[in-house]
Amino acid sequence: NFTGGSVSAPIAAAFMRSVAQYRPDLLKGRFVQPENVVVRRIDPKRGCLVGSGGVEEFFISGREPIHCK
Repeated sequence: NFTGGSVSAPIAAAFMRSVAQYRPDLLKGRFVQPENVVVRRIDPKRGCLVGSGGVEEFFISGREPIHCK
């Protein structure tokens, strides 16, 4: 009965705190989006593509979900 918020989130937070303490240089700059990654809008409840609204998510090009019906 574990959830990501109760188990993995504290681990990820501790990791990021240690990165900020020991390697703050890694947190500077901007993420470089790989060429084969695309941003698409999806309906967060259904997981399908929408034309407007929804939320932006990253997908490997060619592996995006289908359009909502």
